[in-house]
Amino acid sequence: TILTLKSKLNLLINETPKIGFFCPTLGVHFRLKMNELEFFIIMIVILILEEFIFTNTRYFWLGGIIPFLGTIGIIYILVESQNIQFQDYLIAAIGIIVLLIMWGDGHERYSKRIKKQKNRMFEQDLMNEKRKK
Repeated sequence: TILTLKSKLNLLINETPKIGFFCPTLGVHFRLKMNELEFFIIMIVILILEEFIFTNTRYFWLGGIIPFLGTIGIIYILVESQNIQFQDYLIAAIGIIVLLIMWGDGHERYSKRIKKQKNRMFEQDLMNEKRKK
């Protein structure tokens, strides 16, 4: 049982998501390994930033950065995976759809906020005109 536990642990370590970047100055490709908890924490922080900061601006394209990068990442993971099943494609599609829905929802929230501000300014202008008379 110890041998199987050790092999399962090695398999888990080797299958953890790898994030890397290339340093052109040094000509070296750095690879980082993360465990699942770190990965989910980073994803939650990114999704919170997407939901409340990037999509809540007047620049519609800014909210599309995270969905675009997320879609590229999901496609990359699917291409690099060796044993892909139908449910993997289904989960990937759901992930992409959720990112796009968050983008649209955030832009809609921004539009509603701007509309409220304009209505409030219009009401204040009407009140000021009535006071002048």
